[in-house]
Amino acid sequence: MPSIKNYFPLLVGAAFIIFAGAGCSSTNNQSLINPDTGKHAGNWYTAHRAAFLADQSLCVECHGTDLHGGMSGVSCFSAAFNGLTCHANGPSGHPAGWSDPTSHG
Repeated sequence: MPSIKNYFPLLVGAAFIIFAGAGCSSTNNQSLINPDTGKHAGNWYTAHRAAFLADQSLCVECHGTDLHGGMSGVSCFSAAFNGLTCHANGPSGHPAGWSDPTSHG
């Protein structure tokens, strides 16, 4: 009867194939980051408002808990970024009571 030593290279090769196959999968269409560039998708300028309002915690992973840059180095308080106008006072929605006509012009 052959010993385990004879099958060891075969077992290691099989494990490698299984793990390599598990690593090959389809892209995550729900991701906020393009895996090829490491940046947001091209439509992010118009899409980020809805994503921020839906779940603000998604932003802090890269932009920091204070949204001033974090590991991305891109602050959400920039007045402009790559030629696009941003929000220098920081990300926000309308203040409470904004829909009341007496609160704004």
